[in-house]
Amino acid sequence: MKLGKRVIMFFGFILFIFSNVFAQQINPQPVKEQFKSIDENNDKFISSNELQAYQAKKFNELDKDKNGIIDKDELKDDKSKIFGKADKNNDNQISQKEAFKQFNDYFNSMDANGDKKVTEDEFEEYWPINLRL
Repeated sequence: MKLGKRVIMFFGFILFIFSNVFAQQINPQPVKEQFKSIDENNDKFISSNELQAYQAKKFNELDKDKNGIIDKDELKDDKSKIFGKADKNNDNQISQKEAFKQFNDYFNSMDANGDKKVTEDEFEEYWPINLRL
């Protein structure tokens, strides 16, 4: 492939990435709806327990054969890609333990001030980057 085509493809890719990030930032409604769906007690915070409950719900939705593992075929249905980084041992399946660890990492990353609860602002700040729920 010629250099010119590569440069055009590269800038096209960069434009695509930035347009998606800016589009998410312009329309915060999906983020707010997602936050509200995780905040079960409506106290305007997401606790670790609430995020783990959400994780368990999503895990069970993907675990079609109910064997306690999301395999590579089941993972294809994860449109949000939230479990994609959970396979730490690279065996092409995600155990509940791996999923729990992944969501614990998400929670700790979102909890910017370390107070063991995630505000809507913390959630919105983190969501477009890593947590496309």
